[in-house]
Amino acid sequence: MATCFLIDSAASAAGWAAARFSRLRGSRLVQCRDLDALPGQLPQGSMVAISASRLPELSGRHRRHLARLVSGGATLYVRGVAPPSVTLDLRPFAPIELAIAPERRAVGYRFTASKMLPAALAGEEMVGGLFEIPGVERRLNPSIEELLIVRHVDGVERAAIFALRHGGGCAIYDLHPEDETDADTPVIARVARRELRNQFAGALVAANRAAGIDPEQLPPFNLVIDDRPLNFDHFNVAPVSALLRHIERLCPGAHTDFAWTPCHTSPCRGYLETMKKFSTGFVWHGLCRQVDHRTIAHPAAELAEGKRMVERIGRRFGIRLQPIMIFPFERPAPKQFPLLAQAGFLAGVEEPRHPSCSDSHLPGFLADSLPSHTDAASGFTVLYRYPAISLTRDRMLAMAALGLPIIALAHPEDVGLRRFSRFWDRGGNASHFDEVLRFASSKRLPSRSLEDIAAAVINVQPANDERTVMQAAAAGP
Repeated sequence: MATCFLIDSAASAAGWAAARFSRLRGSRLVQCRDLDALPGQLPQGSMVAISASRLPELSGRHRRHLARLVSGGATLYVRGVAPPSVTLDLRPFAPIELAIAPERRAVGYRFTASKMLPAALAGEEMVGGLFEIPGVERRLNPSIEELLIVRHVDGVERAAIFALRHGGGCAIYDLHPEDETDADTPVIARVARRELRNQFAGALVAANRAAGIDPEQLPPFNLVIDDRPLNFDHFNVAPVSALLRHIERLCPGAHTDFAWTPCHTSPCRGYLETMKKFSTGFVWHGLCRQVDHRTIAHPAAELAEGKRMVERIGRRFGIRLQPIMIFPFERPAPKQFPLLAQAGFLAGVEEPRHPSCSDSHLPGFLADSLPSHTDAASGFTVLYRYPAISLTRDRMLAMAALGLPIIALAHPEDVGLRRFSRFWDRGGNASHFDEVLRFASSKRLPSRSLEDIAAAVINVQPANDERTVMQAAAAGP
């Protein structure tokens, strides 16, 4: 577990950007009244957060101590600008003093191509509006790595976030003032707003570095369609072929998983043969039948019957259902999670708005901002998925920046696969996933099956599930 040492700040202050993103990464928070509270040496995965106003007040001894910690591999995160400073002194890390521009009114910003930034953010920009942000003169110096550039109303571009390498660590200077408003607003919602995204990039970079997260690793995406295939769905071979060709054309290699209810043991063979020509897979859509699973009296018997049917399907059609559960009708049955875990299911998949995905102990600002939920009673993992129409580019950019898998949901009526759609216009068309596919293609996101995504999330879960985050939040010095 990484550790974030907060200098002169309450460890429970959710408004601190450093605290927010450290808790997002499952780091332990430690409040330090001053530099004397810092250990002589810091373990791997350590971050020290301090305000720009506090840094100049440090004694020479404290400055040297901080420099030694950073040189040893720690990440220092410095937030804001100390008033009424007109320069930014980078000592003790480098004998450099940068002029702070008197002009603070900005009309745009852009992220650089720095490999310290999450890969999805590199090169992103916003133009328009009027907002205030300090900036320093840009200086070509091999020890300074610019992360965010702002364009002020005077037409000059200046650095607002940059990193300074020092030994085995680095200091990240983020000139944005601290924003204490709406402390419970989810991190994902803030990062999704382009007019706010720049305010959180520096803290995200610092927290990622402390937690050992590779910023160049892109999260996967997946398309999932419920309620298919069905028994004797003979007239949808052409529409499903057209849909999968369209998906492949827009984003070659995109993977689509179909949620199959086990009792449908007699689908059209041509339907399945068409699916096999593309990157597709199948997951469980209920234990056996398409019913509200909260009302099933004997779920173990229901699952046993479902397993027999799935085995029959596998033998007859040469396919395999991944050990992933999607409950019918968007109505999850959390009481069945232990049964699924015992039966070898890797995970469930549902929308985070459902009660089984919520945790009253989880801070509000972490809502929807983690890749999964872990059921406390069984340890069963639940991945989050979202209706494709809700996944705007800004939302997906935020998810990709935070490393969250993007699982886009659709129903047959959304993509033109309702029964007899070939003969009657029942609405929906192959372009339903276009926004997701264009974004994934532009960012070169890898496409994975739900099973592969679940396995990857479970492998890193100790660093980011709710229980670890809550333990980190409760930890003291």
